[in-house]
Amino acid sequence: MDLNNIINCKKITIIGCSGSGKSTLALELGKILNLPVCHVDCYYWQPNWQKPKHKDFLRCMKIITKGEAWITEGTYSSTLKNRFKKSDLIISLDLPMEVCLASASLRHENKQRLGLPSYLGETNENFQGLINHIENYAEYHKDYVAPLMKKYQHKIITFTTREHARNFIKQLQDIKK
Repeated sequence: MDLNNIINCKKITIIGCSGSGKSTLALELGKILNLPVCHVDCYYWQPNWQKPKHKDFLRCMKIITKGEAWITEGTYSSTLKNRFKKSDLIISLDLPMEVCLASASLRHENKQRLGLPSYLGETNENFQGLINHIENYAEYHKDYVAPLMKKYQHKIITFTTREHARNFIKQLQDIKK
């Protein structure tokens, strides 16, 4: 997709493994394109890492994607079909597992994730679950995400390195100047 067309995108979904940089990219993109950012984790996880009723979560995501402009970041397979269908652009962060694990470790040390409320701070209790999720993401992606990505491949940009994503952001900033 041409960068000049991306500037006009109003509905963007960012997916990728935990620790791949979805939140950071969403915030940077939101600032450049003047779009509101929806961290899907904020709608899924309640204080003390409690899960909502699934139907309530799905309802929230449908309300968000009925909006005229948004960036959603987070994978959550039960919401992907709807988000992909409504997105003008889908960004997939396909970074190596080692990079995601290193980011998760840094995030755990800092106890807070960029752009998320303090009640979603990292804890020792959820750290091992996060590591397990990262280690199993490739299988999850193959089974649930990849088939859907194939259907919407005309809307997808994939970044395989952080440098690739940073260059993309820099190019958009230069166009917007």
